Amino acid sequence: MIDTKERNNMLDTPLIEGTSNVLEGAELDYSIEVPDGEYTLTLVKMYPWKEITKDTRVNVRDENNRVVRGKDGKPVQEEVKNLTWHMANVVFMVEEGEYERAVVHGSLSTHPNGMGQLKSFMYCAGLFGVSANEIKDNLGVTVGAVVKNKTRSYTDTNTGLEKTITEATVYYYKKPEEVTIYSADTPEL
Repeated sequence: MIDTKERNNMLDTPLIEGTSNVLEGAELDYSIEVPDGEYTLTLVKMYPWKEITKDTRVNVRDENNRVVRGKDGKPVQEEVKNLTWHMANVVFMVEEGEYERAVVHGSLSTHPNGMGQLKSFMYCAGLFGVSANEIKDNLGVTVGAVVKNKTRSYTDTNTGLEKTITEATVYYYKKPEEVTIYSADTPEL
């Protein structure tokens, strides 16, 4: 059975739909293409948390809260009906190096399979004693991250045309002091 108490405690207060919070003075450069690698990032924008309720698959966990894996090494999952969780998109700016001011996208989630990344972000950003709902009040925090490019397709709501874009996206978080800065001359990871 899925324990929703921990996810709800992370949020601490009811989530309110509204406008996104943006760090004043952040000068983002959307034209810079960020290659896969490790970067020091600053949180510059957080969109409102969105509530999602639907049937979903959730990793089964043992009594020590570790993901149970099958013989094939893949997580064992169970179907959960009408699970409610929250998700928020975030935008980071590369802090230093030749990709300084470039944009990196990410998301945070209270879905049971995404709680590890939310906790990791908060730990690596030094957000101790802060609820997930208060992240928006801490724009400007710095975090390390491994970034990978992700390609996705969507339908443009203005034109109705199918578009495909590639975005630099957080793969996982690290403490800023654990980041190895790469440049175009650095051998691949």
